Amino acid sequence: MKDGKFEKGDRLECVEEIGNLRKGKIYICSGYSGVYDNITLEDKDGGFFYRRFKLAKLEPAPFIPEYFSALNEKDGEKYIGKVMEFADRKGLKHFEWEKGIFININHEANAYSFESLNSSGFQFMRTCPETFVKRKVKKTVECWVNIYIIENKVHWTKPEAERCATPDRIACVKLTGDYEVEE
Repeated sequence: MKDGKFEKGDRLECVEEIGNLRKGKIYICSGYSGVYDNITLEDKDGGFFYRRFKLAKLEPAPFIPEYFSALNEKDGEKYIGKVMEFADRKGLKHFEWEKGIFININHEANAYSFESLNSSGFQFMRTCPETFVKRKVKKTVECWVNIYIIENKVHWTKPEAERCATPDRIACVKLTGDYEVEE
């Protein structure tokens, strides 16, 4: 929607049932026609007044997890360090899925290990929405600055700063800075 008008491609929900329009049905706006601000719908021949519609709320697509077991454990290695759901056989009829950070695969026992859990022999794991949340990682950058009366010079390592120093250097100062980036 732009400037109070529906745009081509907008998903519209019908708010009143008149003629061929069905309340609650979703229509697609294919553009405007005429001087009366009528909208033309993709599945209709004629135009309808825009007051008979509202923007439809889009439902998010359901999350579909990816499953891993001892049979495809190698495929799961790409998720080391990520939040995953895991389970073990707790009876033949059901699993109890729990969340944890996947830390490694025990290849000898065909089992997955998870951080902060007592057991490390989980045989089944799956992705969950939290698996794909981008985490912020703190990074630190450091450099050394040779201070002079007229001009300062930046060096990325202390040995480089010492090697490049001239006799008129006043001091060599270490500077550090922290920043966060998405993982």
